[in-house]
Amino acid sequence: MKNDQPLVLSNVFEYDFSSCFYSILENTGMNMNSIPFDNKLQRNIRIGLLQKNNPRLAVYLNETTKQLIDLYLRENDISEEDIIIRLKDGFVSRKKLKTLNLSMTLGFKGVISKFIYTVDRNAWMHIYPDGNVVVKGISNKPEDSSFYQLFSNLDFGNRKRLISGLDAIRKSIIDSDNILWFGWKEDDLLIIPIKSLGKVKFRKSIWKTLDSNDIDKNHIWEDYVWPFCRSILIHTEER
Repeated sequence: MKNDQPLVLSNVFEYDFSSCFYSILENTGMNMNSIPFDNKLQRNIRIGLLQKNNPRLAVYLNETTKQLIDLYLRENDISEEDIIIRLKDGFVSRKKLKTLNLSMTLGFKGVISKFIYTVDRNAWMHIYPDGNVVVKGISNKPEDSSFYQLFSNLDFGNRKRLISGLDAIRKSIIDSDNILWFGWKEDDLLIIPIKSLGKVKFRKSIWKTLDSNDIDKNHIWEDYVWPFCRSILIHTEER
């Protein structure tokens, strides 16, 4: 990713290779009967084990994917300046590609209405036209991170309403009674930050009876939500 990209971009295009490593291995003629295609988790585990046991295979898969992406960018006349972010098996582009069926079909995942980087560029948010919100680059998310859907209600066309919308997101976080927004599962326990106590482990029978006012909700706001709000505020000031 490039640090000179704007923090907020509008109407960009998302592409990736579906079941990328599986398809590459299948195209080499490898017997794939032991790898369940329809079970993504099991498929990734099996292919991950293959790479662990054969480092050369891992290098081959990664290099082949890189070359395939390079091929699509070249054939579609997409420059480095057009690429917003490039991932292992796909990318987000300012320009829409015309050719998607070369040596291995590249999937068009759709238009991203708003693509939002955090200031450190370590995480980014996709807001789709249907209101769905996907956040990538954030590790150790709470058990329920549906609070990110609150960003789909923002009005980017009006600065006053946009800032009001960001304040509404904060209020929704702080006022929420959804304990799963603020907890992390560990086996049958839920780890929840409690005011003046820090992170405490609770059994299901206990955490369901917690008073949400005892939860330190600022932790979720500051670490998981505010970084995206900050980028949006910076974006509004630069316009």
